[in-house]
Amino acid sequence: MRGPAEKSGRYKLLMECPQEIPCDPCASACSTGAISLERELCSRPRVREELCSGCLSCLEACPVSCIYLMEEVEGSSLLTLALDRLPRPRKGDEVILKDARGRELGRGRVVRSKKSRKDSGLCILTVRAPSDLAAITRTVEVEGRGAEYPEPEEAGAHLSGRAEDFSVCRCEETSRATLKVAIEAGVRHARNLRRLTRMGLGLCQGRSCADLLLKELFEQAGCDPAKAGMPRARVPLRPVTLRELSGRTREE
Repeated sequence: MRGPAEKSGRYKLLMECPQEIPCDPCASACSTGAISLERELCSRPRVREELCSGCLSCLEACPVSCIYLMEEVEGSSLLTLALDRLPRPRKGDEVILKDARGRELGRGRVVRSKKSRKDSGLCILTVRAPSDLAAITRTVEVEGRGAEYPEPEEAGAHLSGRAEDFSVCRCEETSRATLKVAIEAGVRHARNLRRLTRMGLGLCQGRSCADLLLKELFEQAGCDPAKAGMPRARVPLRPVTLRELSGRTREE
């Protein structure tokens, strides 16, 4: 898939990672070396826009959809983003532009809408909008009934199947279904769930999944989060290299 950025080269790749956790799908997906981690696995990505080809591979690979591609075109901007919820906008639809806090910014027009090659639930959307609004737009909302609304039965089956496969722990790839089996077997303590499912034993030490674990215990078993016994993080609190532990520099 090729992005609109290739047409003119006047584009900017925006990456807004919310956490410093061990996550590098964007860097791994980039075939030109335009994206790299600043220092270590937990570092936020660094972008070299002069190497970016606009292929959108990083945008499709990002697990939290926090990558955006902007291109200046004829007095306005084309903003490409990943949309992971229904309804899916169609080409020509007018959409509401919203910032990171969900505040309405204005209106934009969809110029392209395609399903992701890697994730059937993800829509790769390109919207034309005023440049000042495109720079701070982080999601869009369909206005009216002009989008593709699935049949209720079809949507229910699709979403229920995906919910069981959802990874509540990305580091150890522990699925919601695995966690559900353990809870149904009678496990009610967070630390015991960690031992049985490996949830929270990955590189981030539960920083990104601890709240999800408590949520599942509450929803599936009615457990009080305050009494669930949150697992303790163990040293090292974040991944470090042997060079960093030794205090040596790369040149040495």
